[in-house]
Amino acid sequence: MCLCCFLRNEIAFESARQGSSQPLIGTEPAFAISSKVARGVIRDLTSGKHEEPWQSICGQRQAKGFLKKPSAKKAGKLLNLSRNQLRIFTRLVTGHCQLKGHLGLVNIPKCDRCMQVSETTSNVHCDCQALDTLRSRHLGHHFMKPADFENISVSRILHFVQGAGLLNE
Repeated sequence: MCLCCFLRNEIAFESARQGSSQPLIGTEPAFAISSKVARGVIRDLTSGKHEEPWQSICGQRQAKGFLKKPSAKKAGKLLNLSRNQLRIFTRLVTGHCQLKGHLGLVNIPKCDRCMQVSETTSNVHCDCQALDTLRSRHLGHHFMKPADFENISVSRILHFVQGAGLLNE
């Protein structure tokens, strides 16, 4: 290192020492951590806070089956959907849609497609034999469990719903 570089470093070091000995000017409290570290700590603390109430709340049986825990990645994808796509996805997850199982049509209890069990979103999206080929093409499995939807992209789920003609009112 040359003499001029050494002298510049000494001047910078002395300026830093003088600056750190001065009282803080600005908003308090001041933390000696970067904003990136602070955001990471806050994110880690708050993500666990969402999971605890979600698991402990009574009800929401169907939604809990499809969405096991909060997901920032899935939330980002949902926020980029159109209003209509978000409405369809929400109806799928909650089961509040125009399927006979939700409407309580007891005189027509069976699924129009497979004629075996009640027409619910869980049956249509996971078990209906009439939709197994379409389910395999769009979602990668002939038969599924609601928890399997956790690992499937929102766009693939919506393509399946559209291909099956579901939730069209």
